[in-house]
Amino acid sequence: MLFIPPPLLCLFIAIAMYFLPKIASYSVHFSVIVFVISLSFLIALSSVMQSLYVKPPLILVTLKAQQN
Repeated sequence: MLFIPPPLLCLFIAIAMYFLPKIASYSVHFSVIVFVISLSFLIALSSVMQSLYVKPPLILVTLKAQQN
């Protein structure tokens, strides 16, 4: 499971709900790219916070398993 603090998740959802309709009016591909980049940033941040709690970053393990 991902370790994402609830305030961070709520902030991400609020930012996404605010910006995605505005970006989608320009181009669908661009909004998808921005969404994927921000989601990967959130995942990286959650794995960093996981390692601070001295747990293995499980998201990296699951991503490597999905790639194989």
